[in-house]
Amino acid sequence: MIADPMPAPHHNTPPHRAAHTALIAAALILCVTASTQAQHAAPSNTDTNLKAVPETIEYKIHVEPIFRRHCYDCHGPKRQQADLRLDTREGALAGGNSGLPLLEGPAKDNELIARVTSDDDEFRMPRYEEPLSAFEIEILKRWIDQGADWPDEKAEGRWDAWLERLNAAEHWHKTYLARYQWTLLVALLVWLIVERSKQSVRRAAKAANDEGTNGKDVPNVGPLTRRLARFPRSLIFCVMLIVGVVQMQLFEAAMRQRIAELSQRPTSLTGLDDDFIFGSPPRPLPPRHGPRLAGTYYRGNCERHENLYNNGNYLTCTFHVALVDAAGQPVNVGDDLPTDGMQIRLEIDRAPHVTDRLFSDKIMQRVRFTDAYPRPDDDDANVTSNPLSVVEKNQRWRATFPVKPMQSKGNSRAKGVVYLYNDSRPHYAVEYDLQATDGKLLEASSVWLGAVFRSSPIGPPVPPNQLPFTEWFNENPIPPIVGGNTTDDPKLLGEDEHLKRKPGESKSP
Repeated sequence: MIADPMPAPHHNTPPHRAAHTALIAAALILCVTASTQAQHAAPSNTDTNLKAVPETIEYKIHVEPIFRRHCYDCHGPKRQQADLRLDTREGALAGGNSGLPLLEGPAKDNELIARVTSDDDEFRMPRYEEPLSAFEIEILKRWIDQGADWPDEKAEGRWDAWLERLNAAEHWHKTYLARYQWTLLVALLVWLIVERSKQSVRRAAKAANDEGTNGKDVPNVGPLTRRLARFPRSLIFCVMLIVGVVQMQLFEAAMRQRIAELSQRPTSLTGLDDDFIFGSPPRPLPPRHGPRLAGTYYRGNCERHENLYNNGNYLTCTFHVALVDAAGQPVNVGDDLPTDGMQIRLEIDRAPHVTDRLFSDKIMQRVRFTDAYPRPDDDDANVTSNPLSVVEKNQRWRATFPVKPMQSKGNSRAKGVVYLYNDSRPHYAVEYDLQATDGKLLEASSVWLGAVFRSSPIGPPVPPNQLPFTEWFNENPIPPIVGGNTTDDPKLLGEDEHLKRKPGESKSP
């Protein structure tokens, strides 16, 4: 006669086995409770142990770990959202698209501190992630107030490589594992209980079949253990798979709802003038090139059509920007500050074979170069507003504007923005940030040109066959028309759009 593989129990449950079962049940309840709390609890930003913040903050020891933990995913060596890098001092000084200084004190007026302490989820960094603790914020505040010392020397290669691997592992955990860790823990605990039940049943069956036992000393197997032992492993795996798929679907639905909410409020990205995205008054985006005092920028056609030359990808004009002295001579890094002052010189070169009507005398005569915003009246004697002067008829134009004075002794700095108006609103702006010590210009000084009107990367979508300004205005050369354009259609050439627009519209010639 074949022995029953699951014999009925012969005596009461031993106390230690009951305690063991109760412990497992308690652990399961604890895991489920923790999972629920982890999903619904709001992140805390309190830390009462501020006395542990050191008096002297060192970048490598205290600040860089915070940046690496909270910022590098979006503003590190591999990814630079909003053109901001926080893994290098130069990137932090540039300030990203906003151009706002991130390392200047005091902390109460600092942009970095404002971002990490904001209560607005749209403004606070890291966005949609757990905020920095009070301990971490206090470290950053003291670091800013102490001058934001950031050593220029880099860590050794092996140390950097190890930190990169550590950061990659942390990113993988935050992105993939942390979202499902409680579900996995509960599922593995259930699997463990089932496997333990199967093991207990096998031991009981083996003991019952051993000769000489006569039913004595057979390990007790309760009804719950027997039921758990009957669960097939494939069923447990299917349940885990279903739970994972459901969680992914819920996450996707939440993201879709979030995208739908954001798409319903496109104007809330600025809260500024209708056509501007770079501040009020507007400022040009910092360029991708490094600090320099002179540069060339290329303006291309923003429409694409098969009947246009090169499908519309051609140069329309070139801007030349330079820091010069009163005599028009270039001023370079290391030069003494000119005693008669400095000025920003802007030159516009019309590209070959571009339609005449977009560069007519009437259009070019209404252009103004001024630091006033909004555009002042042309006859306003209290405002410096310089027109373009003709360098070469129908080909080249020039305007200058004085920069703010600088001191010849000690440390001195001059910053400003000069707008290029074609109508009531500026289309481009030159920003300068000049630094000097004892009358000599420093290497950190810079002058750049940028667009300041709305475009599709941040604003509403552009019309069909048009491109965002990042593809037709930058420091990279654009091919000119060779041999003449392939059409004279005013609409395709943009004449109708540019010449008939209402005052204040943001299209530029």
